[in-house]
Amino acid sequence: MKLGNLLEHLLTLERSLGADLRTASERHAGDHDVYHQCRVFARSADARAERLEPLAQLHEGSDEWKSPIVEGSDDLLEELRALALRLRGVVLTWTMAEQAAKALRDPELLACASESVSDAANEADWFLTRIKTAAPQALTIE
Repeated sequence: MKLGNLLEHLLTLERSLGADLRTASERHAGDHDVYHQCRVFARSADARAERLEPLAQLHEGSDEWKSPIVEGSDDLLEELRALALRLRGVVLTWTMAEQAAKALRDPELLACASESVSDAANEADWFLTRIKTAAPQALTIE
């Protein structure tokens, strides 16, 4: 595994996450908090990808990593779960990039990765909180 491959994978993850978040926002437009947070988080994923792109080009690689693809759903709870899992995958992958940046003593990559880990973790935490509020009613009321 080379750093370039990891960074290319991160670009793929962030770009697909942004698209998935936009799709989820439209699918659940009636849940205003989900709609707006998904739109905000999509812009955040796009910004992380944009910031990462020049760094990924410095460490040439290809996206050889495989990710479990979690599909969205018309069911709000399933959608929230899928997006939370996608974001946790992004956090884990950014953490790997952060550790590599520390080992390489690459301050630009370290700053990008550290900020991105924090942003994505906060976004994943929002989904967890939203799941906690939606699950009781969604799973117990028939």
